[in-house]
Amino acid sequence: MMHQIIDKIQRETGISTEHASQAYSIILTLLKEKLPASLGSQIEDLLIGKELDYAPLVKEKMEKLSNTANEKIHEATKETTEKITEITEEAKNLINKIFK
Repeated sequence: MMHQIIDKIQRETGISTEHASQAYSIILTLLKEKLPASLGSQIEDLLIGKELDYAPLVKEKMEKLSNTANEKIHEATKETTEKITEITEEAKNLINKIFK
């Protein structure tokens, strides 16, 4: 597939094979840099016809989701604890007023 892409670049732009190959390398490097690491490392394999391994990408996304969920749960727990403490103090004050 790499040669097909280089040939297509050459045909459509009219540049030399050497320049088309350089363009291909530049694009490949850019894709590797811009895509998530788990995908970027597989770009060359994909271009030579190998199947993409989605497991690292899914794992990376699941870890991010898990971290976000944990942060939200921690935040909700903290807010709930603060609210319960506030309500408990208000209840104590009311009970003290009633029985004084």
